[in-house]
Amino acid sequence: MVMYAMYPIRKGEQVLDNYGEHYAIMPRATRQQKLLKQYYFTCDCIPCQENWPLYHELQSFKTLVKKAEDKAKIKKALRKFNIYVDIATEGNVQDKPYIIEDLLKMVQTLYNCAPMPCEEMSNVIETLKRVYDLNGNRFEIPQIWTYQK
Repeated sequence: MVMYAMYPIRKGEQVLDNYGEHYAIMPRATRQQKLLKQYYFTCDCIPCQENWPLYHELQSFKTLVKKAEDKAKIKKALRKFNIYVDIATEGNVQDKPYIIEDLLKMVQTLYNCAPMPCEEMSNVIETLKRVYDLNGNRFEIPQIWTYQK
């Protein structure tokens, strides 16, 4: 199994996993009821704590971000986003590692400049997940480090 972090993780920060009830498509009360019934816990993730809105209610960074400098950084970071959506939709991401690199840069810029939740962050994350999924059936052998005595 391979797991990818979709957002930057700070040192000492808790790592959370998704149990299938996505904050952007299901209201908090429904999510928490399903998770309690199936897994016997009350979710305390940030979207649950802050009762984030559903996807169709998310605001754009254009509304959320106040500093012109931050808006400009985000616009620059997202300049190729629609092209990558088209490539991912077509499924033609193999042998294009730059797409993942660029999507991760978009995530980092949005993470640094826009408050969450943010419509564009959600869109970039969903595209990144699609690209990871399309690359998922490939096996790459990692470089192995060995000790010599």
